[in-house]
Amino acid sequence: MIYLDYQATTPLAPEAFAAMEPWLKDGFANPHSAHAAGRAAAAAVEVARDQIAALLPKGGRVIFTSGATEAINLAIMGCGLPVTAAATEHAAVLDVVEFLGGRTFPVDIAGLIRPEAQASGSVGGQALTAIMLSITRLGPSNLSPSWREPLTPKAVCFYATPFRHLDACRSPMGPT
Repeated sequence: MIYLDYQATTPLAPEAFAAMEPWLKDGFANPHSAHAAGRAAAAAVEVARDQIAALLPKGGRVIFTSGATEAINLAIMGCGLPVTAAATEHAAVLDVVEFLGGRTFPVDIAGLIRPEAQASGSVGGQALTAIMLSITRLGPSNLSPSWREPLTPKAVCFYATPFRHLDACRSPMGPT
């Protein structure tokens, strides 16, 4: 089967399944419980946290959440800065932007950030800028095809601010 509906859900990577299988079958337990099974689950969570942290720049911390909406709220509300977001953002982002009194900036017909958004001051400055990596309803990406390539004009708005929130929850990952 060729699965194309990444808007709804994404397939579990075989490596993730292999790492989780023992915990899904026999090792499941509440990691906040004091009993032996709970302590084993808590230890496994900390091992996973350390493995993920090892992939990231030093100085941060890994926080696990129940899903994308909770993670988005934690990231945006926790930064304590004014926030701007692309008009095509997911409701989870737009709702918290509205709650915080932030603003949205325009996109073109393909869902990509309009160059005039940066020129008008809608993006950048000391605000947190939030954009989706992929506009899943429309298809295009707001960043360069590879993190290793030079920036494209459509990425300039995002990189004009030192504070960024990148929603990559529904973006297929892998070679580009």
